[in-house]
Amino acid sequence: MSFSEWAKIICGVPQGSVLGPILFNIYINDLFCLITNTHPCNYADDTTLSVCETSIENLIYKLEDDTWSAILWFDSNYMKLNNDKCHFLTNGVTPEQLFIKVGNEMIWESWSEKLLGITITNDLNFDTHLSVICKKASTKMSALARVAPLLPFFKRRLILKTFIESQFSYCPLVWMFCSRKMNRKMNYIHERSLRITYNNYTSTFQELLKMDKSITFHQRNIHTIATEMYKVKHNLCPSYVSDLFVYNDKTNKFTLPVVRSEKMGKKSWQYYGPIVWNSMIPDNIKDSVNINIFKEKIKSWVPDNCKCKLCIDFIPGVGYGIMRDNVFYPNPF
Repeated sequence: MSFSEWAKIICGVPQGSVLGPILFNIYINDLFCLITNTHPCNYADDTTLSVCETSIENLIYKLEDDTWSAILWFDSNYMKLNNDKCHFLTNGVTPEQLFIKVGNEMIWESWSEKLLGITITNDLNFDTHLSVICKKASTKMSALARVAPLLPFFKRRLILKTFIESQFSYCPLVWMFCSRKMNRKMNYIHERSLRITYNNYTSTFQELLKMDKSITFHQRNIHTIATEMYKVKHNLCPSYVSDLFVYNDKTNKFTLPVVRSEKMGKKSWQYYGPIVWNSMIPDNIKDSVNINIFKEKIKSWVPDNCKCKLCIDFIPGVGYGIMRDNVFYPNPF
C-alpha cells in the first residue's frame, strides 16, 4: 500500500452542488457536435446514444462510429471513457445476442439496464422496474406495520405519504402502462398501507381511499398525463414533447395518432394523452386560465371514466371490454 503526498487544492466545485453539473455540461458541450449518426441524450455526466434502424448492421455501425468519435474527444480533452459503465440495449427481434465495440472493448447486448433510475428491458416492459418499486414499498409497509401501534395517526399517515406512496411518483409516464398483474400488486400495497394507517380492516379499498381523500396510483398517473397535456396545449413544455402531439384548433381536441401495434402502440403517452384530454377531463378544468389553477382544480377530479386495459373488464375467451346493463362492449379504444 502506498499513499500520495498531501497537496493543496486551489480550484474545484464541492460535490453535490448545483454549479458542478452546469460547469460539466459547459465543458463537454462541443462533444455533441461530433455525434452525427445517433441521437445523444445527456444528463450531467450520464450520456446515452440512441438510434432507430431496421438494419442491425447500420445500427451497430452508427453506434460504434459515434462512440469512437466520443472517445477521441475524451482523449483530446483530458477525460477517459469508463468502459465498465457502458451498456448496450436493443429493442426488437434479433437473431442472436449482439455486441458493439467501444474502443478496444466488446460490450455485449443486455436484457435490461437501469437508466436515470428507471429499469428498461429490451421488450420495453416495465414490470421489472415496478417489481423493484413494489419490493421497496413493501419493505416500508412492513416497517410501518411494526411501529404503527406506537404512533399517533398523523405520524402513521406521514409515513404512508412520505415513504410508501412516494415510491410510485417517479417518472410515472414511463411505466404507467404496465400489466394488470403489476397494477393489482400496486393496489394491494396501497390498500394494505391504508388499512395499517387507519387501523381499519373492514372497509373496502374504495372506502379507504375516500377516507384518505386520495385516489389509486393509476388515477394519479392520469392526473399527471392531464397536467402534461395542458402544458402541451399552452406551449409550456419543451419542443421535443410538444412535437409528439397535434392539436386541432377547430375541434379543440388533440388528434389521435394512428398506431400499427395494438400491443405496444396504444401503451404510450402519445396515444393515451389525447384520449385523456379529449374525452375524460371535465371542461371546467380544461378551461383553467393558468397551470396553477389547473393543478388546483384537478386535485378534486376522480378519473373514474378511464377505459384503458388496466381499468376495463376482461372476460376469458372474449377479451377486453365494458359490461353495461348486462351487455358486453368490446375494446372501446
